[in-house]
Amino acid sequence: MELKYKIFPYPVLADYLDDYVNVKFSVNVTLNHIGSKIKIDSKYELDDQQLNELIDQGKAEVINHYECPATAFRTVQVLTRGNNEYSISDAMINGKLQVCSFIIAKTEIANYSNVNFHSDYRGLKFTFDPGNIIAVGGETDFDVIKSRDELVNTESIFSIVKNMDESFEEFIVEFDGKDKIIVTVPFEVYALYKNLSLKYRNRELLNSMVIVPTLTYILEEIGKVDMETRYEEFSDLRWYKSLKKILLESYGVDIESQQFSDLNKLECAQKLLNSPLINAFKTLEDTYDEMGDEDK
Repeated sequence: MELKYKIFPYPVLADYLDDYVNVKFSVNVTLNHIGSKIKIDSKYELDDQQLNELIDQGKAEVINHYECPATAFRTVQVLTRGNNEYSISDAMINGKLQVCSFIIAKTEIANYSNVNFHSDYRGLKFTFDPGNIIAVGGETDFDVIKSRDELVNTESIFSIVKNMDESFEEFIVEFDGKDKIIVTVPFEVYALYKNLSLKYRNRELLNSMVIVPTLTYILEEIGKVDMETRYEEFSDLRWYKSLKKILLESYGVDIESQQFSDLNKLECAQKLLNSPLINAFKTLEDTYDEMGDEDK
């Protein structure tokens, strides 16, 4: 939601508007990315007495609107005075997280006027409907960098190639001595995979179908190797370094430990890929809905 420089048909308290004088509304927002969680801390400052009274009376509220343009994730947090905390799974965010803060009307507010109105509005009264924006506290954009993106972005450590033998109907995984994990898919599947991968929304679907079973197999094969020899056998390989780093940073698991050996590898693979199954089914549902709309 891009609120900066938005113009309203009534006076709004915002740092880029002159509808109010000598008062301000601001929200300090900080973000910490810990493991797979995004922790957001917010605290607002409002020095307009009448707007504070509306909030105290339950007629207005301060909110943060969170949005990720790439994933269409949207949610709202109601802020109270003092420190406010909020957590979001980083699986919901790809790239940028936008945080817009404002005061909105909770109920109808009739005959509203404010002593801090600009002289152009003094003496005038306004009515706010529920949901109307009364004040804008600013917009903050955060770039969310996930170490697990290296796995979710399949081109980083996975290479999808075509099996030239048209008789094969299964995909094959190779990883020994290679910087990338090679996934050889059936001849007919390759073109379909490449075409589907051009659309971002299909990523979770393809990951569920191909990359999750591939990664599960890789993790199981690593687990079969003695802990003492895993480093010696795999440490020079790029894909292994990536897995080692992500497991340690995001989950506190050393790939060369008994803790890793004891992991449920299927569950681990899904977590490493941001648990794509739910969004994969949503993609299928949306696709069928779109097909149904076209048939009407």
